[in-house]
Amino acid sequence: MAGNQTINGTAITHANSEIRISPRFGKNAGQFFRLRTVKSLDASNGQKHVVVEGPQPGPVQIGVGKAEPSAKFAVTHGEALDLIEFIGNGYLVIPLDMQVSYQRPGEKTKRMKIKNLMIEDDPLKQSVGEANMVDFTCKCLKVEHNGIDPFKFPV
Repeated sequence: MAGNQTINGTAITHANSEIRISPRFGKNAGQFFRLRTVKSLDASNGQKHVVVEGPQPGPVQIGVGKAEPSAKFAVTHGEALDLIEFIGNGYLVIPLDMQVSYQRPGEKTKRMKIKNLMIEDDPLKQSVGEANMVDFTCKCLKVEHNGIDPFKFPV
């Protein structure tokens, strides 16, 4: 819910946001599951660069290295079970697409798309006594912001 709040005399503006996940295969392929209890979301394209050393003290050239896009998010245990049920059989091997939309009052909606998200480790592995949040650690193909492809070289 968007709105303004004052904390210690500072006005804070909250954004409307929505996070949805869609499996690419299976019983609910192409349908979206809305995450309602996301505590945190971290997504990165993980781009690396290679420094070429030469005979002089400084580097000679910098080149594009391997990217390792990844994402991690945490939801309640109940929502994790609901999401896994929504994806169905093969939840560890079915690629997912995630869309994050957010809008601050008076601004255009911003979108982040995480393509081909693959759950890397079984999120339901929990020890007794752990908090009620479940971490989903994932690899992905890429993270796009407002439709901008981070790996598409301009022609």
